[in-house]
Amino acid sequence: MAESKLRNLSVELFVKSDLLNRETAKETYNECGPIRKTRISSVNTSGQAKDKPTNI
Repeated sequence: MAESKLRNLSVELFVKSDLLNRETAKETYNECGPIRKTRISSVNTSGQAKDKPTNI
């Protein structure tokens, strides 16, 4: 949840700094959603695998 708030704040800062217009920021944010979810899922999975003992 903290990552989501930080991401929203970052997008908002780009918009307020006139680096992105609001429409472009919204489109980019929405288009990156599936990539973001996959990345988070991969990190969570690797963290869970790291914590499990390996059977050798």
